[in-house]
Amino acid sequence: MVEIVELTKHYASPDGETVRAIDGVTMSVDAGEIIALYGPSGSGKTTLLNIIAGLMRPDGGRVAVRGRDVTNMRARDADVYRLTEVGFIQQTPEFVAGSAIDNAAFKLLGRYRLPKARAAVVDLMGELGLGDRLHHRPDELSGGERQRVMIARALAIRPAVVLADEPTGNLDRRRSGEVLALIRRLSHDRGVATILVTHDPLAAEYADRVLELVDGRVRPFRTTASA
Repeated sequence: MVEIVELTKHYASPDGETVRAIDGVTMSVDAGEIIALYGPSGSGKTTLLNIIAGLMRPDGGRVAVRGRDVTNMRARDADVYRLTEVGFIQQTPEFVAGSAIDNAAFKLLGRYRLPKARAAVVDLMGELGLGDRLHHRPDELSGGERQRVMIARALAIRPAVVLADEPTGNLDRRRSGEVLALIRRLSHDRGVATILVTHDPLAAEYADRVLELVDGRVRPFRTTASA
């Protein structure tokens, strides 16, 4: 589903040194697979997500999603790709004006009028335990409920890939477990390739594979005890 081959992205630091944020990363993510990606702050994890999302061009290498090279798309094609193929789940949900169902249906407005977009997400929101919260405003929802609205938005378009950037960073352990379990179940059920960038040690329990990004390179995650 997602193929990353010899990907590189380097930056010049303020003191003139080269920062190798991504330095020859090669990896793949299958349909329905969840990868938890760990790494220290500044290790390049978000840079990697931005390249996969078509928000940033690499210096070298390529990313293919469903067999399509997404690393050198024109701006308009990249916008369509993000609208139709990529689901985002972020640490701090970004809401538009309206109710929970309006926010869940937001990306579908590129295809449908609002009533049809709302109707298309009702069953999904029910699966996420939001069936009785459809018309609540975001400020009337708990932190876990707000994050579930973002999961609904991410999955409503039936994406090829979900990019989750610290999705449990603002949640307590119980709500983190609930959100991670939902991401795992729905990604498996819908055949979505999911990359979960996180510092949350709980995420490893819900991932199919656990990797870390260190010095610009991806390797199997090693705990302190096994390092």
